[in-house]
Amino acid sequence: MNANLMMAQGRILLYHETSRLIMMEMAMTTAVREKFSSQAAPEVLAALRQIAESQGRQFQTVLDEALRDYIDRQQKERPRRHVMTSFASSLDEFDSLYRELAK
Repeated sequence: MNANLMMAQGRILLYHETSRLIMMEMAMTTAVREKFSSQAAPEVLAALRQIAESQGRQFQTVLDEALRDYIDRQQKERPRRHVMTSFASSLDEFDSLYRELAK
């Protein structure tokens, strides 16, 4: 695979993940939160806490993101919101690159 192509794909992936995190953080910081009580396997909670700590995020933010991802996967009749938002942003920013890669 061409080094320039690999670099471009890496940049696209990095951009996608960064914009996804930004969009999720923005959505979660403006949302009203509701307390709930439930139970989960200890290893699941430990993994979520470790992810939150390693990313410097709050546990409830990581839990909210995990729940949203689960809901999005279950609602198969439409594309996931963050995917479409990232796709639109990516098209705006990298349109000329995509056109070159398609050649």
